[in-house]
Amino acid sequence: MKNSVLLLFVALLLAACSQKPTPIPPTATRKATETANPGSFWSTRTAMPSRTPTKDTRTDTEKAFDGCAKSGVGVRYVIEANEVSGVSLTFSNDSNGTEQGNFSTPYCKTFTNFKKGDFLYISAQIILPTTGAGSITCKIYDGDKVISQASANGFPNIATCNTSKP
Repeated sequence: MKNSVLLLFVALLLAACSQKPTPIPPTATRKATETANPGSFWSTRTAMPSRTPTKDTRTDTEKAFDGCAKSGVGVRYVIEANEVSGVSLTFSNDSNGTEQGNFSTPYCKTFTNFKKGDFLYISAQIILPTTGAGSITCKIYDGDKVISQASANGFPNIATCNTSKP
């Protein structure tokens, strides 16, 4: 009995292996496949996206900056930098005051209490590095819209943005 089952299995296996592939019905996929591989009966499959999340390699500072800069909330003062690590900032706040200090780049600060017509101002001076030709760009956002923008290149140059809140 064992021999006959084994013989039947081998016969079925040989029969399955000797069959020719069934042609694919005419479709755009088949036409594209035949164009790339003339005479091929095999279709291509579209790769499915990986479900494995990619690791976020940004620093906590970069994540916080991106969250602030792209938030679309309130008035935001944004300093973007290329090969500049430190800036001296002076800016107006939403309490009718002025703030000053030295900050790392990139930099973003959100205010939610500015009123229509209030003066918006930020000045950024490159302080680090003291050599080289790094650059900074200051931007003032109102919601998602840039309402003022300026750039500066190299130590100790200054970028100043100012406008009134629309």
